[in-house]
Amino acid sequence: MVIKRTLLDLDKRYLNGFLYRNIRPRKVHVYCTGTPKSGTHSIAYMFKKQLRSQHEPARDELISIFRKKQNNHTRPDRIKEMVYRREQRLHLDVNSSCFNHIIVGELVELFPDAKFVHPVRSPRDWLESWINHEINHQTCTIHQKFEPYFDKIFNKSDYRYRKDEHVLKELGLPTIEGMLSYWNAHNSKILETVPEDRLMVLRTKEISEKKDSILQFLGLNSLDSNGNTHAYKAVKKHDILSSIDSKYLNAMIARYDIDLEEWL
Repeated sequence: MVIKRTLLDLDKRYLNGFLYRNIRPRKVHVYCTGTPKSGTHSIAYMFKKQLRSQHEPARDELISIFRKKQNNHTRPDRIKEMVYRREQRLHLDVNSSCFNHIIVGELVELFPDAKFVHPVRSPRDWLESWINHEINHQTCTIHQKFEPYFDKIFNKSDYRYRKDEHVLKELGLPTIEGMLSYWNAHNSKILETVPEDRLMVLRTKEISEKKDSILQFLGLNSLDSNGNTHAYKAVKKHDILSSIDSKYLNAMIARYDIDLEEWL
């Protein structure tokens, strides 16, 4: 009875991780590290049929690690230990999440054989998509749960709204500069942290046509794809950017855009 009770008390997450590591080794080890609304859903869905592929697995844990890093209350070696145990437990072939950028440095160091696929959406298209997503999901419980995290990374308290950004303020959205500064910081961190030989950068709009290149990069011969390379389309579009001064918008995009040519 004691043994049976002990087994029943085991956390199934850890038990499953142990079984997967010992019975089913990884076929590949890859992290997708794009910003939200850049194609992380599509990358995860692309591999779903034949690999252990998940979108934003255990994201609460990464938010917790983000806070620990922000507060400097946890030693770097302890952070690495947390990341290692988490990834060993998940034991995924494909881990596709915008939250992976929080621990990308640890992932690069701890898993030297892992590869990284990084889709990048153009800043204007990304702004449009993210704003639509925010408006469409403002009443969603999960969205509200992660709102403080996104307020922080979008520097919501650091930038003042311009006169023609009143619509953003009314909707509870960050400023254009706050959103673009995040877009730049996220993408720059990936490009600067991941070694070039372990990183594949591609434009979001080219995910479908680059499927064979992705497979070659990962060392896979074929893929029984789900055939959907836009797995999380906006339910409704709101055309908010049309209310923002075009000169200001273009200036901000030019200021925070990244030249990707050397990475593509």
